[in-house]
Amino acid sequence: MTNEESFLKLLDDMCSSSQSKREQGTKFEKLMQKVFRTSPLYAEMYDAVWLWSEFPYADTNDIGIDIVVKKRDKDEYTAIKCKFYDDNNPISKGDVDTFLSAFGKAFYIDNKEYRYSEKIIVSTNK
Repeated sequence: MTNEESFLKLLDDMCSSSQSKREQGTKFEKLMQKVFRTSPLYAEMYDAVWLWSEFPYADTNDIGIDIVVKKRDKDEYTAIKCKFYDDNNPISKGDVDTFLSAFGKAFYIDNKEYRYSEKIIVSTNK
């Protein structure tokens, strides 16, 4: 089985074992957190990976950002949105409006203002 086939099977298993779309989304976010932490490419680029609920500088509950990564050896942060959609459900602007809005907001670390330097949307649809 190829890596792609294994990944697609994993997504199918996540889908069939979930009780709701929300649970599917949560599982997908946790999977993507693991990918950003362990994939050689991303592990070289980022030295910290948080789910939004774990991000120590979040000042509010869910604002549309699912994962935050910190660039290795830099004070730069990337906001990530995860969408666990099937191929027949394209992502619309409305699906990412809150993410795009949150991307533009500042956050503070030790009273110093930071803004996200990049944004990434990870989706399962083609």
